[in-house]
Amino acid sequence: MEQFKALKGGDYKLIVSDDKGSIEYPLYLTGDGNTDYSNDKDYDITQTEVNPTHIDGIAGVTYTINVEFRAKDGLRWNYEVDLTKFSVSNSYGLSGDKFTSKLVNGYKKGQVIIYVTQTVVTTKNDNILSFTYNSKKIPKNVSLTIKCGDLAKLIYVDGPTDGNVINPPILTFKPVDKYDNLYTGLFNSSSTKEFLDSLTIGKSFDGVSLTTHNYVAKINI
Repeated sequence: MEQFKALKGGDYKLIVSDDKGSIEYPLYLTGDGNTDYSNDKDYDITQTEVNPTHIDGIAGVTYTINVEFRAKDGLRWNYEVDLTKFSVSNSYGLSGDKFTSKLVNGYKKGQVIIYVTQTVVTTKNDNILSFTYNSKKIPKNVSLTIKCGDLAKLIYVDGPTDGNVINPPILTFKPVDKYDNLYTGLFNSSSTKEFLDSLTIGKSFDGVSLTTHNYVAKINI
C-alpha cells in the first residue's frame, strides 16, 4: 500500500478496530532493503545535513551542494522535499548573472541538490549562503571563496591611443578575466609575450597595428 512505502522493513503490529473492540495482528514489512532512512514522518530542521560547507572555487564555474533532511533520530527523512518551499540567499545579495542557484530533488527522498554559479570574486570576504525550508532556517551555511578565472583581456586605462609614439609613451591596462574580475596572477602565470600582444593591440597608424612591441605596457594590479 502507498502509505507503507516510507517505512523500513521490519516487524510491525496491524491493529483493526471497530465499535466492538480491536484485534491485533503481527505484520512484517519487507521494505526495499534500505535502513538509512527514518520511520518518522516529520523532519527535524536542526538535523539537516549540508555538504560541503565551504567551496574554494573559480568565477563562472558551477558547483554542487548536497542537502539532506533528517528526522530526530538522525536518519534521512524519507519524504519528497517541496522545492517551492526551499530558498537560497547569499550575504552579498548577488543575483542575475552574478549569482545563480538551481534546485533539484536528490537521488533519494529527503535530499536536495543545489547547483550554484558565481561570477564575482569574493576572496577577501567569503560569500555566505544560507538556506530556509518552509520559512525555517537551516542551521548550516556554505561559504564561497571565489577566485578570478583565466586572463581573458587587458582593459585600456589611459595613455595615447594613436600612432604618435614618443620616447615611447606608457599605456596602462587592467588585466581581467571573462567576467571583468581583476586578474591578480599575471606575473605569476604562464602568459607569453605573444599572448599579451594579442590582448593589447591598439589603433592602427598608417596601416600598422600597435602592440606591446611598439610601447611600454604598464599593467595595473
